Amino acid sequence: MISYSLAMIRRRLCVFAVLGLAFVCCQLPALAQVDWADSEALEGMPIDELVPAVRADVSSADNAFLAAAKLALDRVKAERRTALFVDACMGLVRAHYRRSEGGAALAVAQECVAAPAAKTETSGYVQLRMTEATLLMLEGETERALADLRGILNEDLSGVDPAVVRGVQANYASALKLSGDTLMSLSVLSDTLSEAIKHGEAIEQVRLGNNLVVMLEELQLYQDAASWIERLEPAIQQVPGAFPSRSLRLHAIQLHGILNDRDEAIGRFRTYIDDMPRESPVMVGSAYEYLADALFAAGEYSQAADASREAIQFLETSPIEQADANLALARALIALGDFDTAQNAIDRARQTNVQQGESLEAMNELVLKLGLARLGEQELLNTLDDMIDLQQSRERVREQQHTRYFDAKIEAAAQATRVEEMEQQQALLQAQAATSAARVQSARQTRNLTFVSATSVVLLFGLLAYLWSQRRFEREFRTRQEALTAELEGEVEVQSQA
Repeated sequence: MISYSLAMIRRRLCVFAVLGLAFVCCQLPALAQVDWADSEALEGMPIDELVPAVRADVSSADNAFLAAAKLALDRVKAERRTALFVDACMGLVRAHYRRSEGGAALAVAQECVAAPAAKTETSGYVQLRMTEATLLMLEGETERALADLRGILNEDLSGVDPAVVRGVQANYASALKLSGDTLMSLSVLSDTLSEAIKHGEAIEQVRLGNNLVVMLEELQLYQDAASWIERLEPAIQQVPGAFPSRSLRLHAIQLHGILNDRDEAIGRFRTYIDDMPRESPVMVGSAYEYLADALFAAGEYSQAADASREAIQFLETSPIEQADANLALARALIALGDFDTAQNAIDRARQTNVQQGESLEAMNELVLKLGLARLGEQELLNTLDDMIDLQQSRERVREQQHTRYFDAKIEAAAQATRVEEMEQQQALLQAQAATSAARVQSARQTRNLTFVSATSVVLLFGLLAYLWSQRRFEREFRTRQEALTAELEGEVEVQSQA
């Protein structure tokens, strides 16, 4: 089995939360490479082109790129282009984060959230707040980030882009993970990814999937991670050049080495590195890190050291990742007996001011091993390795217990869902029965009304006929009465004359 650094995996969980999930709405097309050092050209570039170009760059982190990101935001403010405000803010935040300037990235995010321009577009405003909370999480303020993300989810998000809402949910899952609620985190992220597979675009699916795979690997749920990658294969094929797609390909090789064949995985790592464009140094460097781990597990310490050196070169723009590569190099050099060079590698890792607890733990472990190796205390060194293996074994047992509990929760939820569906079906049948009874009653009432109406019509016609005959009789009576009166008056007049 390949032995992977939990420190690297856990940190990658946070890295992907920021680089992927916090920018989940930024599905920009690939743009032509821009010379960030050409300040004159950047000044003359239309702002509608400059901001997307900054957002589309997925690897630059030098001073020129940072200056370009600042220029983009300043020009958006000066030209009052509120529609581009969120994108410009996110570009500058990401530029600072790549340089391991978390405090500066957080300051930019907080300033942008407080700006009136951020509130002109609902989805963009939620996205900025999500980014601020994520950066708080990475700066160690997990509880505050958790509260902010929970607050966003409790609001009315009906007018917000569903992809942004899923991004908030995914970052909420990351915050839950860092706060120690692993099971709830896994549940939230799994549900969010399932929703994205149903309704989201491919780029969103691979971003969320990449984060979930990293979490599953940390929990040593390797088979589950492999299953999710297989399920995400259609999305990966749609966006093969995207950063998370390439990362998932790399994790697929890693999992193949763990679950199936380590030697075959080593060969596939080398093929992956050869095929990877050198315009993606972070991915190439990460591939070399995984290759170094696999070679070390296979006992190929010299080749593992060479792979670690390659990783260090490609990860120049990612100081935290570079620190991990230096620790991997030190581990291989200790195994080779090159203690002085190993000490130099540890010192270089220490110079990055690593603040992640797992990395500090790995560094302290290597320092202890190096000291024992220098003293020739092989027996103590073996004892230390046994203790580390025992600790890892206990962690695996604990995670397996958590996994069984998690599976039980899923099964209970599934049973509850089935019961709910049966209840809904029963309610539907009852409603249908009630509807049928109502229809029968309505038909009976309709027939009764029809009979009553027919009878009423007959009576009405009879009454009308009676009234008509009565009026005709009255007219004839009056006519005859008038004629008789006239006749009598005539006779009276004749008699009077006689």
